[in-house]
Amino acid sequence: MNSAVLSLMIFVSVILGIASIYSIMMDMFLRDRTKLSDRLQKEFLNKQREKAKRTPLFKDFDKVAAELRGGELSFNEKMQNMIDQAGMEWTVGKLMGMSVGLGIFCAMLAALPFLTSDFITLGIAIVIGGGVGGMIPYSLVKVKQRGRIEKMRSQLPETFELMSRVIRAGQTMEQAMHAVADEFSPPIALEFALCHEMMNLGIDMDLALKDMARRSGIMELRIFVMGVLIQKDVGGNMAELMDNLSKIVRERFRINGQIAALTAEGRMQAMVLMALPPGMLVIMTVLNASYVAELFKQPILLGMMVLSEGLGYLWIRKIVNFDF
Repeated sequence: MNSAVLSLMIFVSVILGIASIYSIMMDMFLRDRTKLSDRLQKEFLNKQREKAKRTPLFKDFDKVAAELRGGELSFNEKMQNMIDQAGMEWTVGKLMGMSVGLGIFCAMLAALPFLTSDFITLGIAIVIGGGVGGMIPYSLVKVKQRGRIEKMRSQLPETFELMSRVIRAGQTMEQAMHAVADEFSPPIALEFALCHEMMNLGIDMDLALKDMARRSGIMELRIFVMGVLIQKDVGGNMAELMDNLSKIVRERFRINGQIAALTAEGRMQAMVLMALPPGMLVIMTVLNASYVAELFKQPILLGMMVLSEGLGYLWIRKIVNFDF
């Protein structure tokens, strides 16, 4: 490969990698989380309001939701929902840009040791490196989404109990939501504050609650929204509804703990099976490096090994992790 072309490719990949890493660090450590008005201006444009109208409250309403939406959610909508549920200010374009940048950067890094190798080996190294690098921003969003959802879910029982007390004291649902925003810590406080602010801006309660359910990605909050909307239409004891929701959430926590205990053995087996091949490779490298060197001369075999590891992990994870 021409040295000038190689130098240019390395330069471009380094610039893209630095830009992607800088963007991630800026979001993680330097983003101002107190600018609620800025988020409102971006979050609740007409397109977002229309999306809130079409948001399904229950995953079992697929047929009705499809009629309301005129089809399934697009890829961009699904990705934006994931970003919203992670509590990040990214857009789909930003996520894709960082994935491409880090993918190119990692692909170039992976290719450097194999520049003198054959074309197949070099290609496999580029594909693996690019795939790993491209998944880093997506994985970051998924980790933050999972952590935020779990933290928000753990706050729900106390949230519903506080709302019940406020309503029993003669206050309205809007005032109960404002109390949650004042008394609790993020992320539940931010979501209820955002929903309350939407209603103050004149957005209908139905749309504000549905959009909160969409942003949260939590089944318990969807149940809460459906209950509130039904009570709003037909009447009933809202304080009693909040108490019942609190009991339901606590019961789901108890069942989830039982499931985690019953599937602990499967998760341990997954960890052992995933760690066994790399561990054996390290041991064999220490004991007989020349023998292991022959393995690295078979790039197709290495690629199949990585693919098999990944498929095995996904398979076991699907078995021991399920929603209910």
